Amino acid sequence: MNNTWIVARREFVTRALKKKFLLITFFMPLIIAIFSGSIGVIMSYKSDSGFKVLLDDSTHIVPRDMNNWANLNFTRIDSNDSVSKDKLDHGFDAILILPGLPEDLETIYTPIIQSKKKIDLATKATLQDFIQTNVKNKKLERLGLDRSKLDNIDKGIQLKDENISGKEESGSEVAAVIGGIFGFFLYLLLTINGSMIMRSVMEEKTNRIVEVMISTVKPYELMFGKILGVGLVGLFQVIVWCITTPLFILGITYLFSGGMDMSANVAAGPAGEVVQADLANSMMGDILTQLQAVDWWVLIPTIFLFFLLGYLMYSSLFAAIGSSMGDDQGEGQSLTFLVIMPLLFGFYISISALQSPNSELAVWSSMIPLFSPIVMPVRMAFEPPFWQVLISLILLLLASLFFAWLSARIYRVGILMYGKKATFKDLVKWFKSK
Repeated sequence: MNNTWIVARREFVTRALKKKFLLITFFMPLIIAIFSGSIGVIMSYKSDSGFKVLLDDSTHIVPRDMNNWANLNFTRIDSNDSVSKDKLDHGFDAILILPGLPEDLETIYTPIIQSKKKIDLATKATLQDFIQTNVKNKKLERLGLDRSKLDNIDKGIQLKDENISGKEESGSEVAAVIGGIFGFFLYLLLTINGSMIMRSVMEEKTNRIVEVMISTVKPYELMFGKILGVGLVGLFQVIVWCITTPLFILGITYLFSGGMDMSANVAAGPAGEVVQADLANSMMGDILTQLQAVDWWVLIPTIFLFFLLGYLMYSSLFAAIGSSMGDDQGEGQSLTFLVIMPLLFGFYISISALQSPNSELAVWSSMIPLFSPIVMPVRMAFEPPFWQVLISLILLLLASLFFAWLSARIYRVGILMYGKKATFKDLVKWFKSK
């Protein structure tokens, strides 16, 4: 056991203290934060240049005191103004003609926009929203309806989740987000760390370093030392990312949003945006309440246990595959695919489990050891029955120990085999050899 810790320490030090690894570990969150902030600014960017419009509104569909809407600036004209088109050459961008509303309110309303240049899609959408809002208000006025009362009727509902004992539960949406994040990260960690172990074993085998190490360390001690060392490297990297990524994202978001005039967008919009802001604040409060209802002291340790057992199982298989490879990495592609395929199946089943966590597919897949390290953590956010979690853990523990034992027997022989492409028959012989 002491030799296992020595090998693990060597793997951790040689990998974690490399300049390339440290740069990736500490600068990757910054790159992600800059990328996320840039995408957010790009997606939320709106033209800050005013679009000057000549408004022909003889029936006063638009209130007389309204001269601005978002980036639109209106100058009212008379319908009989014959020189209005000439004004497009003097700083105006378009002429908006609003005919009177038809008697039949079900008839499609057809306003006209005249311009000498193509109108961009964002401005066209703003014009559409402006016209639709004011036409709707005019129709309500004609029907004698109060818009404020109608807005109250259209207010949304908040469905409160409670179990039979009256305990407030986390909402389905929040649970789905939590489960999806955990499932995705577990899939990445199992795939990346397993591939790192396979490459490490293959490199030492091709460089003949393993022959020297085997003289003082038993093969199974070497294999489990690599699994432990690479696992600690991955865990160290994940902890650093979990701490620094949110901090960098908050900092970059603050820097990007600090240079934008957010108040202008709020002030320029219609009065209904105040209701939308209240709704957004209510939704944020509801999300925080649901997050507080999650039993994190049970969720985090259980998911971490699933990760450890899943990591032991898959990393052992990757180590066995690495020991069977020669100089050509393509030799083990078929074997690698057999290990990655259950991970892929588990990942896609976890996506299905986000929508139906109690479906037969999700329940039975969370019991199968090859899938449970990814599927069950997704279901954990939806509080599955305790007996299902317990059975899944027991089966995963037994499977992890079995595959670790199986891989160790293959590894002890395959790590010293050279010059021949390993087949399935060879793996069986290595396993049976004494």
